[in-house]
Amino acid sequence: MIAKPYTTTGKIMGITAIILAGGESRRMGKEKRTLTLGNRSFLRAVYDTMETFTQEIIISYSSPLQKGEKLNAINVYDEIKGAGPLAGLISSLKAAKNETVAFAPVDAPAISPELYIYMINALESFDAVIPKKGNYIEPLIAIYKREEFLNACEKTLYAGYKHVRKAVERLEKVRYVDVEEFRQFDRNLLCFENVNTPQDYSRLKNILG
Repeated sequence: MIAKPYTTTGKIMGITAIILAGGESRRMGKEKRTLTLGNRSFLRAVYDTMETFTQEIIISYSSPLQKGEKLNAINVYDEIKGAGPLAGLISSLKAAKNETVAFAPVDAPAISPELYIYMINALESFDAVIPKKGNYIEPLIAIYKREEFLNACEKTLYAGYKHVRKAVERLEKVRYVDVEEFRQFDRNLLCFENVNTPQDYSRLKNILG
């Protein structure tokens, strides 16, 4: 069943937003969540976007040693060490109270509410809705059924894999959406601009002014 908006607040019932902020940022050389665009950190920019349409927000960190801003969110830390990206996914999925989750990476500060609302409306009876460009998918800017994805992530990890794509392959019903469909509300597809290097950061700042 597709989640329906509250008529008074614009929030969507039954959705938990999960912001992935625990990456090592090796290529950037500093914590990406602390980078800024305008007067907001990347973390704050992503939080503000997700807060517009969800009532529960989880921020996933690798450990309590990562200092985050004081936001109205649930902080979750990796329970499994050495598990790569799957560690944050599993801990966050376990903490989520709702059965539909919206993932957002902290290094994609130009994401928009329209992107997620479009995917939520497309979820229907699928296990996931994931943007796709050719053979490349965006599994961390996506919508999932919580229980199904948690099971897939745990089975993937127990099988000895750490890649998110391997977990996605375990889902039975995935709806892939061509990224071109998102141009209707993001003409330049900036929502998929991941900032991994200083060069990426400079480019995005130049685009957004």
